Amino acid sequence: MPDSVNPGVAQAGPLSADDLAAYARTGWVAARGFFDAAGIAAITRWTDELSAIPEDPGKHMVYYEPSLLDPSKRVVQRIENFCPYHAEFDGLVRHGRLFQAVEQLLEAPSCLYKEKINFKMAGGAGFEPHQDQQAGWS
Repeated sequence: MPDSVNPGVAQAGPLSADDLAAYARTGWVAARGFFDAAGIAAITRWTDELSAIPEDPGKHMVYYEPSLLDPSKRVVQRIENFCPYHAEFDGLVRHGRLFQAVEQLLEAPSCLYKEKINFKMAGGAGFEPHQDQQAGWS
């Protein structure tokens, strides 16, 4: 839990002083209303665009899984490395409100390490509880 956040001083950015105070107390913040209806619609549209674009080797990575409803079909499971190839997502994640909020919470410059959208499509597998780990670790 960060102890360097000063909840009494709202830093420049999209999060309020109350948001920063909640983060200082708990180590997390639920920023309800962070995206308005138009923002949510845009993110939904961009996600639909990404899932419709054919994978281009060396660019964004699309992962599929067999459909449980029709094993002859595959459904999108996740898409990774898309910000360099989608200007709107890139703007949001590396330069926009989301980026500004992260820097507000960290009180330091930040950078995107990895971006991923996980899909839970009809016919796709469920989400089993797991712990992320480096490949090859046991």
